[in-house]
Amino acid sequence: MNKIRYLINISHPKTDMLKLFLISLIIFLGNYVYTWSQCTPPSADKIEDAYVLCSLEELNGYSCSNSHYTNPFGCSPLCPQGGTSTNTQWWAFTSFNTQATFTVTFSNCSVNGAGIQMGLWGDNQCNDIIACNENCSSQGQVSISAMLQKCKVYYFYINGCNGAICDYTISIMTSPRECNANFKRINDDLDRNIPVCAGVTNQEFFINYPDCNCKTVFEWTLDGNVVGNDSNVILLDFPDEGDFQLCVTAYIDNPFSGSTCDQYGPECSTIHVRKETNNHTPKLITNQLLCAFDTSCAEINLDDPQSVKFFRWHTTGGTIITQNPELMNSVCILWNQQNGENGKVCVDYQTDCGQSQTFCKDVMFGLGVKDIAGQNETIRGLSTMLAAEIPTGQWQKISGPGKVNFSNINDPNSKISVSKYGIYVLSWKSQKNDCLMQGLVTLKFIRA
Repeated sequence: MNKIRYLINISHPKTDMLKLFLISLIIFLGNYVYTWSQCTPPSADKIEDAYVLCSLEELNGYSCSNSHYTNPFGCSPLCPQGGTSTNTQWWAFTSFNTQATFTVTFSNCSVNGAGIQMGLWGDNQCNDIIACNENCSSQGQVSISAMLQKCKVYYFYINGCNGAICDYTISIMTSPRECNANFKRINDDLDRNIPVCAGVTNQEFFINYPDCNCKTVFEWTLDGNVVGNDSNVILLDFPDEGDFQLCVTAYIDNPFSGSTCDQYGPECSTIHVRKETNNHTPKLITNQLLCAFDTSCAEINLDDPQSVKFFRWHTTGGTIITQNPELMNSVCILWNQQNGENGKVCVDYQTDCGQSQTFCKDVMFGLGVKDIAGQNETIRGLSTMLAAEIPTGQWQKISGPGKVNFSNINDPNSKISVSKYGIYVLSWKSQKNDCLMQGLVTLKFIRA
């Protein structure tokens, strides 16, 4: 540059022509570099060679000029209505929008000043025309509009009519972007804290996202280490206690270039792995034989009820009447079922190890098991007096090592004698409101 400045400043008549030449060359080169420096991303001469851009946004505001050389490679015709490829330029893009308007503003047309043609194809075999403008116009602006499919690749071209070379700028207006993989949270957990039991295998984690028909790759990491790819679902083992950070990131890839078009996330949750304190299989205990409109209670038998964060009780055919049932491992239920109908009581619970399985018991109505046969007792000798709580009914031996003699089988206060020492179970059956009720009493006879 110093040399150029030196030559320009030479005050000698013979240098005037050189001075003008250098000034013109600098201006020309500057304009040339300025014009072609904006031609990014570059176009392709052939439709099948077009580099697939990640989105239309990369073409918005694009400024360049038509090719200065003959390029007859293009769809023939360029539009179904006509048009011949002379210096056609091609770009391809993946659409994340459903509508788009392409406007090309041009000026400084040389060669013949015939203007510009443009169009949009849905494939690179020239079989699926989307929109085109085959008319050659020198008015300085042409436009086309098109309906697009999300995550489909399209091929856009500009052609100088009859080889015209124009400076142009591409402007694009689109509908709002519709293929955003807006994440929900892992396992839809609102506070991003997920309890898991130590020793669990194949624990499932998932991330929900809108399916845009794009090729989406998911990367899962656990404490920064990659543990899974591709799927929005992952299965993990947690043999030890501890707190772990699980993250997932989604990438929408360009299948033609291998580059990443978009990224969402990372979305992270803390996995709290704790040892289970309820080691034995819980049991749901309840009376499964009831009369119509009875009230009964149910209990989930746990080693450590205090380890439970909350219970979820629900019934079929009944109403839970215990206050704050979510805090209780036992509840009472007012049933609204008729005799001959069935009901159900179920419960599950949440601990630091996660959610338990659901435990259920069916309840039948029409044969009620009640505490109506009196108190269990230990008796010295071989005889005693019974004491049923309902005045009408009938006694029956259920089990025992010897014979049982009733003084009156229908007397709630019948005297009985047994032939052998041991444990006897007796039942007192009574009919009430079309429901057969049965009570059991256990009597242990020992030597005096």
